[in-house]
Amino acid sequence: MLEHYTTAIILDVEDRDDLDRMITLYTKDFGRLKARAKSVKKITSKLAGHLMPGNIVSIRLIERGEGGSFQVLDALSDRPPKISPELMKFIDILNRASPLGLPDLGLWYEAERAISRGDFSPTRYRRILMGLGIDVDSAVCAECGSSRIAYFVPGDVTFLCADSVKKMGISEYEIVKI
Repeated sequence: MLEHYTTAIILDVEDRDDLDRMITLYTKDFGRLKARAKSVKKITSKLAGHLMPGNIVSIRLIERGEGGSFQVLDALSDRPPKISPELMKFIDILNRASPLGLPDLGLWYEAERAISRGDFSPTRYRRILMGLGIDVDSAVCAECGSSRIAYFVPGDVTFLCADSVKKMGISEYEIVKI
């Protein structure tokens, strides 16, 4: 068993069994990964409050076996961010778009700054998308082919111009202004 200390952004939490949870993290050292948190649903658990989506935590993990399965041993968050729809949209995009097990320090620092500062501006999203390897500067609207893109659709990984968004009647919760 290997033990690791790193900093992570909590992206998602899924219930497992009666007391355990599977935590999706974006870590500074390992990129996106999943780790099991044992007994975290017990009323006496000291981890539960720290392992909430959007938190930036200092975390201690153990890596079991050669398959790369991780377990959370300890986690400590400095101060939880203000939970907002913008934060939840941001971590959802980071969770869906970042590859498993591929660390990227540039992407890590952009994501950490965005969450720490509550900055989910179009400029920040452009940087995040470029960090994920998505070429924003040469993107065209998926609907009409215009080069004046204004929005990114995370679920489809496509770009749209403002006119196409209006025509298609897409909700602001489904898109990100870039």
